[in-house]
Amino acid sequence: MGSSFKAGGSATPDDLTPRYQTKAQLAAEALRNLIRQGELPPGKSIDLDLVRQRLQMSSTPIREALRMLEAEGLVVNEPHHESRVSNFTASDAVELYELRVHLEGYATRLAVPNLGDEEVAELKRIANLHNKSVDARDMPGMVRYNQAWHMLIYRSAAKSSFLYEFIGMLWNAFPWTTAWMDPKRAVRSVKEHKKIMAAILDHDAALAEAAMREHVLAGKEFVVNKLSKGVFDRADGSI
Repeated sequence: MGSSFKAGGSATPDDLTPRYQTKAQLAAEALRNLIRQGELPPGKSIDLDLVRQRLQMSSTPIREALRMLEAEGLVVNEPHHESRVSNFTASDAVELYELRVHLEGYATRLAVPNLGDEEVAELKRIANLHNKSVDARDMPGMVRYNQAWHMLIYRSAAKSSFLYEFIGMLWNAFPWTTAWMDPKRAVRSVKEHKKIMAAILDHDAALAEAAMREHVLAGKEFVVNKLSKGVFDRADGSI
């Protein structure tokens, strides 16, 4: 295993500014990153002793983190067995993306009237960082800035946090890994983001919703195709 993760005040994927997190939240974030980076692929057992050494934490916050990831659908915890990363199938992807299409389109429509000048400026800044990551084929940057851009929109959707939290759960349930890095899809995603941004700048909530739905559906097509070809057939890894 590499040493890219260190427990501490790192920025979260959907928020580029550091914030306080409990040890369990830090452990959950670290394990999500290991899953997304492919070090813990679907079906892989999670060795608690190795995770403790990696994160330099006691068992208590790590076990709590595993329960959090189980609630998100990323981990399976079975009595008297090691926890393991959930398998993710094409049918799982279809269900997840169908929910995402409706919720994220709806959230985008609600967000447009609430996006002020500061939020729009931040969306542009993050989009620029995402574009640079795509040009450089920087997978961690693509994932981070793509999610930050989306979540800034959804966070502006309504006064209630329920919608934002539900969308976050759906994003966390997906085991992003380097297997999903595809330059053509990334370039297309940039174009789709620009279409959504254009609608936001025009204050056209209906068009922004439609563009977001189109964007999520394009992602669904790509992911289902990948899974149908057996992207995650091998369950290997270094934890």
